[in-house]
Amino acid sequence: MPVAQGVFVCRENSRASRPFLFLASSLAGWAQTDNGDALKLLDEVAKHYADANSYHIESIRESRISSELHSSWQKEMLRAEQAPGNRYRFEGRSASGSGIVLSDGITEWNLHRSYDQYTKRPPGNYGHPFPKRPTAQDEEPEQEAFFLQTNLATAGDFAKSAHFLPEETISVEDHRVACVVVTFGPEDLRQPFPSASTSQTFWIDKVHRIIVKSLRVSDGNRLFDPARPPVHPISVHSEELTVYPVVKLNEPIPDIDFAFTPPENASVVEEFPSPYGVSTAADSDSATVLPKQPDMIGKMEPALTLHAADNSSLQLGGLRGHPVLIDLWATWCAPCLEEMPLIDHIFRKTRDTGLVVLGLDYDRDPKTAADFLKRKNYGWADYHDDLKRPEFPHNGIPLIVLIDAEGKIVYYNNGAYDDPGLVSAVRRLGPAFATALGNDFKQ
Repeated sequence: MPVAQGVFVCRENSRASRPFLFLASSLAGWAQTDNGDALKLLDEVAKHYADANSYHIESIRESRISSELHSSWQKEMLRAEQAPGNRYRFEGRSASGSGIVLSDGITEWNLHRSYDQYTKRPPGNYGHPFPKRPTAQDEEPEQEAFFLQTNLATAGDFAKSAHFLPEETISVEDHRVACVVVTFGPEDLRQPFPSASTSQTFWIDKVHRIIVKSLRVSDGNRLFDPARPPVHPISVHSEELTVYPVVKLNEPIPDIDFAFTPPENASVVEEFPSPYGVSTAADSDSATVLPKQPDMIGKMEPALTLHAADNSSLQLGGLRGHPVLIDLWATWCAPCLEEMPLIDHIFRKTRDTGLVVLGLDYDRDPKTAADFLKRKNYGWADYHDDLKRPEFPHNGIPLIVLIDAEGKIVYYNNGAYDDPGLVSAVRRLGPAFATALGNDFKQ
């Protein structure tokens, strides 16, 4: 996801309980000769993850990258659990560090093991359990764990077709699992990945209809931002092999999984220090500082026609008299998905105030975005655009724009993690909005 990375910009296994407990009809009847059924099968399996109200998923991923001049290997172990009542656990260990974000429904703890420090605050942040500004946490593997369910729930979203491979019986830790094997290659993608030829294969448990292993293979140049290609392109071969030793969907999760006991020498802090020794990117002379955001505050809304997946359209100027919140996003953009629960929170709490919430997605296929919003029960209207909008200049997505009732832009933020700023901007629209949002992020 080169654009999203340009803005900011996947532990120990629990062996106390046996995995693969999701009961569903067997896959034995699937016709292996009909490759038209392969994508249908993958979509149906992915839907089990998307529809889960509670889940416990663990993964072990080994990544290998090689070229004429370089080779590397990395292992990453992730654990993700979520249950009703604002309870969750996202945990990870990798070469970049280890940490955990944990909520028992009353308190959220965020442990940064590299510093032996942790934070403590109210839970949830509306499904966005991470810091709201760049800190040392930004590259921690627990954030990859946060996306385990979403990644599996969208396993086939990039493909327009898929194919069956011969069935296999594989080992997953101490289990032998009979699997249907589904694959798609570069020719099957809705849109090729930039600078690389990519294929993906999934091993699906025939009995329990869950993904127990996946393999992603890419050949090509490194996935640099296409707007800033490398001076000397390097041909790279990469493989990501992931096994899922624990998958439980819609099963009770014991309370002990959401209990936090800080390490003996860990101390509680208000927030983690910056890994760069500065409080914000603007204070740093580092080459990693992102381009300055366009100054759009105070400008009038652009004349813009939005087009929806159902071929309907909307003139942005036709909404004059109502404040409008616009979210530019895509399903392949991880920070965009992290912001979605906050957008949903604002949408639900202000629906009686006249605030209009709109999405503008950059997915290759508008159906992909529409299906994602439907799965998540997000109720605002979404419009589709496969071109970068010059009317909304930006360095990448997410981009969130708030326009007041007179058509003036009052909030314009490129990138995620500014939840307090966005909520404050909505509150400043007027007393009705401040009342609707209550004390959310109130300083």
